[in-house]
Amino acid sequence: QQLLTGWYMRVLQEGWMRCGDSLVLVARPHADWSLYRLLQVLYQQPLNYELLLKMQALPLTASWQRLIAKRLQDQSVEDWQARLIGSV
Repeated sequence: QQLLTGWYMRVLQEGWMRCGDSLVLVARPHADWSLYRLLQVLYQQPLNYELLLKMQALPLTASWQRLIAKRLQDQSVEDWQARLIGSV
């Protein structure tokens, strides 16, 4: 299973960008938690409770926080069937 995504960035100051402009990494406070590592836990180790608890302490989006909390509470992985292949 490949864990490919686009870019994930946070906008600190609203403005315009043009072709050729630079993006600057301002800070990486949780460098040991790359997007790749987060996706590995969510999709390749979905019930690794130790890692889910560590992820829960990170400043992640509300939807990811809900997903993590639900997995920890239910001790199960949500059904992705309809999302991945459509309703049957």
